[in-house]
Amino acid sequence: MEPGPIDPTQLYQQPSHRSQFIWDTSSTVVLSCRRREAASQRTIPFDERIEPYLEAAGFLGVSQIGFMQLDWHLITALVERWRPETHTFHMPCGECTITLQDVAIQLGLPVDGEPVVGSLIYNWKQVCEDFLGVLPPDMKGQRLSLPWLAEQFTKLPLDADVVSIQRYARAYIMQLIGGCLFSDKSNTLVHCMFLPLLSDFDEAGTYSWGSACLAWLYRELCRASNAQSLEIAGPLMLLQMWAYDRFSIVAPQVALQAPVNRPLGFRWSGVLPTSEQSGNMLLTYRQIFDRLIHTQINWTPYTPDIMALLPDRCHNGQLIWTYVGPLICFHIVELHAPDRVLRQFGMHQLLPSFCNTNPALHKIDLRGKHDQDWSKIHAKYITMWHS
Repeated sequence: MEPGPIDPTQLYQQPSHRSQFIWDTSSTVVLSCRRREAASQRTIPFDERIEPYLEAAGFLGVSQIGFMQLDWHLITALVERWRPETHTFHMPCGECTITLQDVAIQLGLPVDGEPVVGSLIYNWKQVCEDFLGVLPPDMKGQRLSLPWLAEQFTKLPLDADVVSIQRYARAYIMQLIGGCLFSDKSNTLVHCMFLPLLSDFDEAGTYSWGSACLAWLYRELCRASNAQSLEIAGPLMLLQMWAYDRFSIVAPQVALQAPVNRPLGFRWSGVLPTSEQSGNMLLTYRQIFDRLIHTQINWTPYTPDIMALLPDRCHNGQLIWTYVGPLICFHIVELHAPDRVLRQFGMHQLLPSFCNTNPALHKIDLRGKHDQDWSKIHAKYITMWHS
């Protein structure tokens, strides 16, 4: 039997894709999911005095979600169906993907606004001292140690002044950034490139943190879909929440909390994944996805009743939920292609046209690029985003 694709014009990366390796070797390798989110729930504690600053910067919603245990087996099974050529999951009954709509509703991050991009030409120790009030003794390049950061912000004093409260709020946001939203495979470091964007909280709230988060996830999915990859990082709780709401057949069968005035993802916090209850589930998930039929996908899970429970931040940016074009996060540029998954927006899906996710963009990373201004390098894509 020939596994395909019959025509390699669109799925041109098949020879190096995980699915090809599985077909050739019957591999059951489970990806290691790297994050510091579990630890971050027990380090820099939330304080009510930083709430206005989190709200202004756009991070209050995601701070309310809480801890979610990751299902490595489910995430691996999804990665096996992710195609870097289209930025969609290929199921037997069609394509589906995570869009800006999902980021806004599940995490409450702002998806409309300025792209998260800027220069890396800074004295990073000075940046930390200016915006956090602490001077790191040692830095890994341009990255800051999350355990060290947590040691500096153990508790906000009762008599803290405005400057101290703002510094605490920035540290808390950096913990969210490095521990979950923009986590990398280091598991203990956060890049300081985000910190200058938090200098003014109101200005920080004008950035499209949601589109940057989605670009980061797309990049991680594309990397992990390569047959040689053994791990994945990024906002994996977003991937898992999306899967639970789209494919109820793989979701834990438990009563969920009502997400009143919180992002929808809150209802999955604290819920044990199925693999925790049933052992090795990778083969089971593969079989489920192999046999998936159209009616087993919840194409439009965000019903009016659900949306009515959510805060305004989860409704914002609806005009660009179906935007087709680049998503930007500093060095990362990834194509957002909701035109391939119109059923997720209650529309009729026509035959998708050829999709170019530009493989050259996937090769761009931060290694050896410590003096770049990404707002200039990616000016073309920033113009496309603005238009």
